[in-house]
Amino acid sequence: ANKLVDGCYSFWQGGLLPLLAKTLPVSTVVPIAEGQTTEVEFPPFDHAALQRFVLAACQDPNGGLRDKPSRRRDHYHSCYCLSGLSVAQSAAIAAGGEPIGPSSNKVAAVDAVLNVERKCAQRAVAFFAKLPPFTAS
Repeated sequence: ANKLVDGCYSFWQGGLLPLLAKTLPVSTVVPIAEGQTTEVEFPPFDHAALQRFVLAACQDPNGGLRDKPSRRRDHYHSCYCLSGLSVAQSAAIAAGGEPIGPSSNKVAAVDAVLNVERKCAQRAVAFFAKLPPFTAS
């Protein structure tokens, strides 16, 4: 669709990377020139750049988040920009780093599949694990 950059892609694209990382090798060797290879982490994810984008381009001065600086804030983009920021921060922490900026920038960790706070997803899994198996009648 040739759609331009959009803050919600920070989650729609960025949220996919932790899922891929769980299913694919941590690193792989790729060719860079004839007879030459290099080892790269997979998936390649510049979590610092994603955090900077959300923090610099998506924040509305009056609160909330938006798809890009020329647009107004809205609930949809506030949700998915925060979720994308969370995914990027979690990737930074997993890599031994810290979220970009002051500690007040830190947001709650989200489950990349369910897009809810990780602790809520864990409570839901624990709750449903206690129930008897579902049978169709």
